[in-house]
Parts: sequence; C-alpha cells; structure tokens
Amino acid sequence: INAGYGNALRDLKRLHNTMGCCQSSYTTVSKGERYVLRDREGNVTIIDGPARVKLEKECRLTQLHRIHAHAQQFLVVTKLDGSKSHIPGPTSRFLEVGVDESIVAKEAVVLDANEALVVYRRCSPGDGKAKAKKGAAGKSKKSKSSSAVEEIDDDAENDSHNVERDVIRGPCIHIPEVDEWTHSFSWHGTDKNNKTRKVPNALKFTKLRVIPDQMYYNVVDVRTKDDAVVTVKLMLFFELRDIERMLDRTHDPVADLCNAVTADVVAFASQLTYEELLAKTDLLNELETYSQLMTRSKSIGYTVSKVVYRGYHASDALQQMHDDAIQARTQLRLESETEAAAQELADLQLKREFERSKKKQEMQAQETEHRNALSRAAHEEKMHQLEKDNKTRLAYLNSLKELGVDVTSVLVSQEVSVAAVSKHN
Repeated sequence: INAGYGNALRDLKRLHNTMGCCQSSYTTVSKGERYVLRDREGNVTIIDGPARVKLEKECRLTQLHRIHAHAQQFLVVTKLDGSKSHIPGPTSRFLEVGVDESIVAKEAVVLDANEALVVYRRCSPGDGKAKAKKGAAGKSKKSKSSSAVEEIDDDAENDSHNVERDVIRGPCIHIPEVDEWTHSFSWHGTDKNNKTRKVPNALKFTKLRVIPDQMYYNVVDVRTKDDAVVTVKLMLFFELRDIERMLDRTHDPVADLCNAVTADVVAFASQLTYEELLAKTDLLNELETYSQLMTRSKSIGYTVSKVVYRGYHASDALQQMHDDAIQARTQLRLESETEAAAQELADLQLKREFERSKKKQEMQAQETEHRNALSRAAHEEKMHQLEKDNKTRLAYLNSLKELGVDVTSVLVSQEVSVAAVSKHN
C-alpha cells in the first residue's frame, strides 16, 4: 500500500510540472525602466519600457538599474574585453548585457582657483593621440602647462609609448581619462602633537596649493661658539611659483626648505657665543642671513618671501644660568643707577652751593665796590671843597700881601689861635 501511494504521488507531481510548463504570465515594464529577459536556452532580450511582456515558464526577467552621474561625477564603464571608458556627467546609463562588465559612478576632481593637479597619461607616438587629448581637455575646461615627455618600454606589446605630464590648474572640474593617473604627493608634514616638528610622509595629497603659504619650524640642537645648545623658533612664508621645476628637482620640497633653513641657522650660530647670539637675533629676521634657503627654494620652484624669528629655547640649566646672570646684571645696573643718581644729586647740591656762594661773593663785591665808589665820590668832593677853600684863602692872603700886611705873622697868629682852641678843648 505504501509503495503504491508513493508512486501515485510522484505521478501527480510530474503531471503538475508538465501542466506548469505550459502556463505563462504577463508583466508590465514602466517607462524609463529596462529589463533583461532570459529564456531556457540562454538567449537574452532587452526590454525597454513602456511594454507588456509575456513570461513563459522557465524564463527569467531581471531589472537593470540605471546608474546616474551628476555634473561633478563621471561614469566608469568596464567592458568584458577589459577596455574602459569614462563618460562625464550629467548622464545616466544602463548596463549593457553581454558587453559591459560594470558601471560605476565616481566623483570628478574639483579644483579651486588656487589649486593645481598633476596627471600623467600614456599615448602612442606619431598617431596624433596627444593632440586629440589636448583638444578634448580644452573642451572639458582643463588648463595645461607645458608637459614633460619620457619614453618607457612596454614588454607586453613590445612597443614604445610616450608618457605625457600635464599640470591642470583651477578653477575647473577635471574628468580623468582612461589612460590617465594622478600624481600623489607625500611630503614632510606637521606632527599632530607638535606643530613645529615635521615628520616624513605626514602630508599626503594630490591637489597642489599655488597660493602663499606659511609653516612653523623649530631648528633644534643649534650649538653656539661657546658650546651652548639652543632651539631657534622660526616661521617661514613661501609660495610655489614653478610647478614643473618643483616636479623635476625634488620629491619633498618641505624637507628641502627645512634642511636649508637648518643649515643657515647652524652656520649663523656657530660663529657667535651664546650672549652674542641673543644680542643679534634681529638678524634672523633678514633674508640675507638665509643664503642656502634662498638658493635652494629658487632651484625647486619656490619663493621665500619672509622668515620671522619667533624666539629661542635653551635647556633648563642653561636658561636658569642665563636668568641668574640677567638678574645679577639687573641688580648691579640698578645699584649703579642708584649710586649714579646719588652722585648726581650730590654734584647738583655742590654745584648749587657753589653757584650760591659765587653769587653771594659777586653781591658782596658789588656792595663793596658801591661803598668804595661812594667814598671816592665823597673824598673827591671833599678835596674839591678843600681846593676851593685853599684857593679862596690864597687869594685872601695875596690880597693882604698886596696891602702890605705881613702874611707870615697872620698865618702864625692863626695857627697859634687854632692850637690854643684845640688845647682848650
């Protein structure tokens, strides 16, 4: 009984499958959609909407998704034969069954007004491909500088190819070509824990900045003439002027600038003592001090416009000694200034006393001279009166003589009278 029931069930299933193969259904493909219909033999039919599709049994209907790219994107279409093509946006595309392997939307390179991009592309010599690419680049608003061409060998094809280097300057939206790759820069960059320290390969980018820039940099372990070790703090202002020269002459311009300014500072400090270095730090603001920096920056396409000295740092012991010396000198200077002020005050007092004494003497001399002048005037007046009296008496005596009077007797009598009066008094 069980065996008969099993055989009947298998027959029922076989009948059901046979009847299902004869059944069919319908589906609707909307406008803007695309489906792939595969039959049991592997044939493929592309169906674009709007359409009404009859589905036979064992036929498979698969929807194809539309890949979109906006104005700052492009589509990378990879063919089954290995070839690729780039389609700039805005656009959209379905995967072409049997032809395309994949379609991917990628972002275009957006360059600002002060940015540049270095790209390389391969082209066969003599086939005019370079010119065609330049024309296509002009249509896609790409700006190029003069390109450097180098030859490489292709062992797979046993043929030589030219590699063209282009410098694309912004502002623009750059759509890379299929045989094009972008130059990646890996320079010394700022340490995350110390903005004045540069570490290798810390700065990785593809877009070059062609505007004035600046960086902090400390020149460490600078030894002076008297073996003092200090750290000199600087700030460099520079600008990339010639991209082609930079690409041809260096792979890390930041390292070159740091090495050149380090050499200049070490050479400058090695000729001075610690005290002389601190007294001449103003020279570290002059570009004439950095001859190697100026020469090296010019040779790699950079221009250094300014170097600013931001100070120095010494070891704790040396700094303490220097602070103590400064404190001692300051104390001595203050004491010297105090003593000098006291001496100046004493000199001023002495000078004032001398001036007062001199003025007093001048006043006394003037007073004495005035008294003497009065005495002389009184004496002269007295003498003048006496002379006048003598003349009057002489005239009187002459008149007596003319009258026959004995003048001598008169004079003797007068003198006797005067003597008597004096004696009586």
